[in-house]
Amino acid sequence: MEMYCLTLILTKVSHFGIRGERIDLIKRHKEKVGIKKFLELNKLDDDLNLGRFLHLYTDWAYYNKMFDDDYLRKTTLANFDTNHLYTIVELDKGIKNKYGILYGITSMEKQLLTVIDEWNKKQGSPKGKLLFSQEELLAFIEMISNIDLLCPVFLAGLSDCDTHDF
Repeated sequence: MEMYCLTLILTKVSHFGIRGERIDLIKRHKEKVGIKKFLELNKLDDDLNLGRFLHLYTDWAYYNKMFDDDYLRKTTLANFDTNHLYTIVELDKGIKNKYGILYGITSMEKQLLTVIDEWNKKQGSPKGKLLFSQEELLAFIEMISNIDLLCPVFLAGLSDCDTHDF
């Protein structure tokens, strides 16, 4: 219970959203990031706030545009988390090669490798499936890269980024 409360507080502070119900992945993804709340409390007048805003918008777009709603309706949180980690690790290899970025093993990769090792010991084959393709991920990165954060048309269109009030 304490960890859930800490997660709830950190999510509200870092992403200006609320932690969605664990059983409804679509709702969880829509409520995870509160862009309007961030903009109410911050001005986009310096690099720090622009960077925070880009991070929030990227998170919102990733969780609301990259995953098929039909899949999210039919899967469990545990299956989503496993497949999401698997997707990140598998597609990260191509991203590292394309952009020349080498971060080493991240905590998410360590978590997934542990899950895969345990699964291999029990089942003898890797666990996880790709949730989207390398091409879809690269198109997403390109779309985010081309956003003009201060464009009035872009900012006016953000009303669909939040589906809840605070």
